[in-house]
Amino acid sequence: MSVQKTSYTSRLKNCNDIREAKAYISYVAYQQTRLNKLSENIIQLKDFEDIKAISVSTNDLIGGMLANKIRFDVESELGISKEKFEDYLAKMFHHKDSLILPETELRWLKDDEVSCYWLWLILNEEYNHFNIGFDINFIHLNAVKKVCKYINHDPSPSDSKGRYTNILGAFDSWCILLDAKLNLIQQLKKLWIVNQEKVKKLGWIKKDNQVQSLFVLEYMLEYQSMFRLKNLNLSLTTHKERYLAINAFYYYWEVVPELKVLFSMLAQKSWHQKTYRDRKQKKEMKAINTFISKESKEKMDFILTEKNMKINELIEMLVGVEFELIRKTK
Repeated sequence: MSVQKTSYTSRLKNCNDIREAKAYISYVAYQQTRLNKLSENIIQLKDFEDIKAISVSTNDLIGGMLANKIRFDVESELGISKEKFEDYLAKMFHHKDSLILPETELRWLKDDEVSCYWLWLILNEEYNHFNIGFDINFIHLNAVKKVCKYINHDPSPSDSKGRYTNILGAFDSWCILLDAKLNLIQQLKKLWIVNQEKVKKLGWIKKDNQVQSLFVLEYMLEYQSMFRLKNLNLSLTTHKERYLAINAFYYYWEVVPELKVLFSMLAQKSWHQKTYRDRKQKKEMKAINTFISKESKEKMDFILTEKNMKINELIEMLVGVEFELIRKTK
C-alpha cells in the first residue's frame, strides 16, 4: 500500500511558526504578486514609503488562514490551477530558509546579555547616535528601527529573553532580502566589538553587589551628560536588570572613550568614598536589641517603604524629634 505524500498546501495550512509564516509572505511579495488578502500582512509604514513591515497574527496560524490568503492572491494574480499552485508552493518551501535570518548570526546576543541589552537600546530609540565613522548602513538601521517600533508589543521587556525576542522579531518583520539583514547584523556585531576594544568594561562593578549597582545607577542618572538614560524609562525592577542596564548604557552612551574612562574613575572614586563613610559610621554606631508589637512592626514597615528609609534612619529621626520636644519644654 503506497503512502500518499503530504501536499504543500497541507503543509502550509499546518504552519504554526511565526518566523516561517513571515518568510512565506515575503516570498509572495518578492514575486511581484499583487497583494489582496495579504495586504493586511505587509504594512507600508506611515511617512516611510520604502519601509515595509510584515505582520503575522495568531489568527493567520489558525485553520489554514495564511494558506487561504496566499492561495487567493496567487490564483487571482496568475490564474493557475491547483496543480500549478502546488508547484508554486514547492518553490516557496525550497526558498524558505533563504528568507529567514539564521539565529546563529545572533548567537553573540545570547552569549553576552549586555550586548543584547545594548542592541535593544539602539533599536528602540529613534536617534542614530553613532558619531564614530564606523561602517554602518544607517538607511537600513533606520528601517529596522522603524519596524521594531511598529511591531514591538512589549516596549519595555523585563529580561534578556524579552529583548532578544524583540530584536529577532524586528529583523524577521523587516521586509527586505536576507543579504541586507545579514550585512546589518554583522555590522552591528563589529560595532559592539569595536566599542569593547576602545574602552574597558566597568570591571570594578561586582555582579553580585546589589548595593553597588543601585549606587552606580543613581550616579548615572545624576551624571550630567548621561541625561538620555532618564529618557529611556527602563524597567529596572531586579538587581540583574540594573547590572545589565548599567553596563549596556555605558557602551551605548555617545561620548569619546576618554570621557567614559573619566566617568568610570569618578564613579569608582565616589563609590569608595561612600563605602568609607559607611564603614566609619558603622564603627560609631551602637547596636540595640528590642521587641515591639506586631501592629507597631507593621506600621514601621509601612513607614520604611513609603519614605524609602532604613530602620536605623527612622529610629534616629524619631529619637531626634522627641529629644527636641523634651529639650524645648525644659
